[in-house]
Amino acid sequence: MAPEVNGTVKWYTHEFHNDITLSAEEFFSYKPIYEIYAWDEVGAKLRTCDVAGGKCMDSALV
Repeated sequence: MAPEVNGTVKWYTHEFHNDITLSAEEFFSYKPIYEIYAWDEVGAKLRTCDVAGGKCMDSALV
């Protein structure tokens, strides 16, 4: 994370984790459900689950 300037972080670096990429095909198959389960001043953590397979994927939005 960058140093603060007047109490504001100017930029934030992070590692790449799971990325969510959706096309029109996914939206026509079923309506995706997203859960934001944590957030702070620089981003949010997001979870989406496959209803049929029962598996979930966590990602970060910054």
